[in-house]
Amino acid sequence: MRAESTALQRVLARFARVEPGEVAAVVAAFCLFFFVLGSYFAVRPVRETVATLLGRERVADLWLYTALFSIAIVPLYGWLVARVRRSLLLPCIYGGVALILAIIGSYIQVDEGNLQVGTFFYVWISVLNLMLVSVFWSFLLEMFDREQTKRLFGFIAAGGTFGALVGPLTARLTVEHIGNAGVLYLGTVGFLCAIVCQRVLMSIWNNAPSASASGGDASTAVLQARNDEGLGGNPVAGIMIVLRSPYLLGIASFVVLLSAVNTFLYFEQLRIVSETFADTTARTEMFATIDFVVHSIAFAPKEDLQGRLLNCSAEGFAKAMDVSCHSFVRMARLAAPLMKNGGTMMAMSYHGAAKVVPTYSVMGPVKAALESCCRYLAYELGGQGIRVHAISPGPLKTRAAGGLKDFDLLLTEAAQRAPIGELVDIMDVGFTCAYLATPYARRLSGETLYVDGGVNIMA
Repeated sequence: MRAESTALQRVLARFARVEPGEVAAVVAAFCLFFFVLGSYFAVRPVRETVATLLGRERVADLWLYTALFSIAIVPLYGWLVARVRRSLLLPCIYGGVALILAIIGSYIQVDEGNLQVGTFFYVWISVLNLMLVSVFWSFLLEMFDREQTKRLFGFIAAGGTFGALVGPLTARLTVEHIGNAGVLYLGTVGFLCAIVCQRVLMSIWNNAPSASASGGDASTAVLQARNDEGLGGNPVAGIMIVLRSPYLLGIASFVVLLSAVNTFLYFEQLRIVSETFADTTARTEMFATIDFVVHSIAFAPKEDLQGRLLNCSAEGFAKAMDVSCHSFVRMARLAAPLMKNGGTMMAMSYHGAAKVVPTYSVMGPVKAALESCCRYLAYELGGQGIRVHAISPGPLKTRAAGGLKDFDLLLTEAAQRAPIGELVDIMDVGFTCAYLATPYARRLSGETLYVDGGVNIMA
């Protein structure tokens, strides 16, 4: 692999530990995921508009068809993934998606109310999500070794998140000018761009020397041979594992119940939008909007996080500030245009932003900056009907929090000091977010809300 520009490497180093020989592969993977999710989320609002044209009764039947088709396609998809060469699998799937989007777009352009085309499009796009993301990560897991996945997959996943924000924004800004058919054509172009990124990634892999983005010490000949293999596996192995595990079966049952509740909310949404907007482009704009966003990401290098602030490196401080604080500002910049009718933005903070928590180190000043950003954004976005809050939970048993020094002692102390006598959990934070996103909190903005059982009031 050719050595990439050191300037680009320095830029990427702000977000991930990218080594010189990995830059091109990481950028290609980032762009690939961006185009996949960006294209999908750009065309999804059109699906919701089609649902309003089909009517609630017909859509109710389509949900059953979608469920049955999803169950039927899983083994078929598993068989396909196990046998088709990985070098062809992604281009075949994404190319097929691009072709179908172009065909449906041509039909919608001629007759937007065609029930047969609308029915097919609704079911197809609903099932599509099953394979788009899974095949992407299956592909990348074969290209990067375990050590690389730990360093690079977070940044690559951010490409998909960025695409999921840009996609609906693109749909909302363009649908008035190009119509719903034009949005589908944009989705076609997006998936074709994804194929280009995949081929670039394959070229990097195939042309790599012994140590490359494909990982490990395998020779080029071995890597090429692996390209000609399927991903392997049993198409029904996942189903059998779920059925044999009470834990996984419980998770599956929860997902089923959650889907049942979402079904009722979904149909109510269709009814409200259908009655409010007569024009189909206006409906698509509505479905492409965002009501609320939650920022819940934080990072600091371990050596800076677990040491004294006095000894924190400039690089570690800058990275912690960029990932944990300024990323919220960047997210707000992307989300604000999608909140056409107002909305709510929330960021996760901690008591260490306001008071000294000895083990919190560099994250204390960083979270203080985050809370300040929330107040300034609340001021700047208030005129658009957008409310911004910082939420400060007590110590939560999360994987990220496990990186804090003496975290178990922090949990014990919080439980002892809390007036309610117990720790909060992630559901308590979720309930607070849900409340802030509703009209019941329409007069609240710029607040730092403590969800810690009252720990913050104690001396």
